[in-house]
Amino acid sequence: MTTRKFSENYNETDIFDAFAIAKAIIRQIEYYLNNENLSEMNNQFLEESKRRIEELLEKYKDSFSTVLKISNEQISFGLNEMANNQEYAGLSSEESKRIYENSSETLQSIKKDFDKVFKIEETIHELITIPLWKKSTTSINTEIKPGDKFKYLVHSGEGIIYLPGIPNYRRRRNFEGDYVSASLLSDKQMAMFRNSQVGLIIEANDAIICSTQEDAGTNITSVQGIRTVFKFKEGLYLDAGFPGNLDKDGKVSTTKIQSPNQLEEDTIKNQEKRGSVFSNRTEDVNEVILDDSKIKVIGVFFKTNGCEINLRDFERATMMERLYNVPLKISNTAIYRRKIGLDPYDSKDYENYIEDVQFWNNPENWEKIINSPEEDRKLIRRYFNEVVVGQEYEDNIKEKIDSIFSKIIEYSYTVGKKGEDETVKENGLYQSDVGE
Repeated sequence: MTTRKFSENYNETDIFDAFAIAKAIIRQIEYYLNNENLSEMNNQFLEESKRRIEELLEKYKDSFSTVLKISNEQISFGLNEMANNQEYAGLSSEESKRIYENSSETLQSIKKDFDKVFKIEETIHELITIPLWKKSTTSINTEIKPGDKFKYLVHSGEGIIYLPGIPNYRRRRNFEGDYVSASLLSDKQMAMFRNSQVGLIIEANDAIICSTQEDAGTNITSVQGIRTVFKFKEGLYLDAGFPGNLDKDGKVSTTKIQSPNQLEEDTIKNQEKRGSVFSNRTEDVNEVILDDSKIKVIGVFFKTNGCEINLRDFERATMMERLYNVPLKISNTAIYRRKIGLDPYDSKDYENYIEDVQFWNNPENWEKIINSPEEDRKLIRRYFNEVVVGQEYEDNIKEKIDSIFSKIIEYSYTVGKKGEDETVKENGLYQSDVGE
C-alpha cells in the first residue's frame, strides 16, 4: 500500500507533483546504480524500476501537455455528453463536478500508472534505502578523533530538547502521531537548524520516512494526497515537498528513497551555489523526516568553531547527556574547514571570539557567571579538557582561554565554601588544573 494518493477532487497540481516525484525517483535510482555498492539482485530491481518509470513518463510526454489533454477531455465530455443527456440534469452540482472531472480517460490512466511508481518508491524505501541509512551512519560507539570522518543524524534546537527517551516525554503537537525533523551532519558539512550548536543524535533506523537536501515543507494534514509520505492513522497524514510545477526538473522533490550519501552531496552543492560552503545557516540545512514513535536518541552532538567560549551551549549539551543517559560527541569545524582548503574560522566567528575574551576577562562579569561555584568549576574544567584541548584549539587561543578560566576558577573560591581538598593551582588549567 502506498502513502501517496491522488485527490478525490481533480487538482492539476497532483499531475505536476506526480511527474516531479517520478523524475526525482529516477535521478535517485541512477545515484544508487552509479555510486552505491548494492547486491546484484537490488541492482537488477533498480534497473527494471528505472526502465518502467521512464517508459511511463515517455507515454505521457510531459506534465503540461498531460494537464492540457485532461482538460480537453473533460471539456469535450461536458459539451458532448453532459449538456445533451438528461440523465445528468437532475444531479447535484457536487455530483456533476465529480463526474465531469473523472470523465478524462487520461486522468484515470495517470492514476493507475503513477500508483505503480509510488509502489516502487515504497519498495525501494523499505528494502534498499533504510538498510543503507543504517549502514552509512557512524556508530555511536565509534571514537571520533578531531578530523575523523563521520555521519550523524541530528535533531537540533534551543533549550533542552524533548524527544522520546527523556524523562516525562510527551508529544508536543499531536497525541495520535508526530514526526521529528533532523539533519544529516558529516565531516563535510554541519549546517544545523536555527544555527544551533547542540543537537540530539538519532539512530538511523526504520523511523526514517524521507529526506531532501533542503527544507521539505513538512506538515501534518487531515487529507491524504500526492505529497503524503506517512500515514499516522485514518484522517491524520504527513506531507512533505513543494509543488511540482515549481520544480521543473524534479531535483528538489521530496522522495522516500534518497541515499544518505546523495543527500550529503546535494546539500554541499546547494551550499556552494549559495556561496556558503561549510555553512551553519538555517537555510542551508538538509531535512530528514522521522516517525517519532520509532526514534531512538543515542547521543548528544556539540559543535564548536574552534575559537569561542561557549559554556552556555556546552552546559545544555551536558545536561541532555545526563537526562538521556547517552554519550556526548564533540566536533570542531575549524579542523574540517582546513581539510577542504578554507580558513579555520570565518571573520564573524573570530570577531565573536574577541568579544568573548573581553567579556570573560573582565572581573566585573564574574559575579554574574558564578552561581554554583563547585558545579561551575567542573563545567569550566570539562569544557577546557574536552573542547579546547580535546578538539585541538590553536595554541594561542588555547593559552588565552586557559588564562581566563584560571582566573575565574580562582575567583570562584572566594564566592563559595572551599572544600577540604581543593586548592588553587598557580599554573592554570592547561598546565596543571585540567582534571576532576
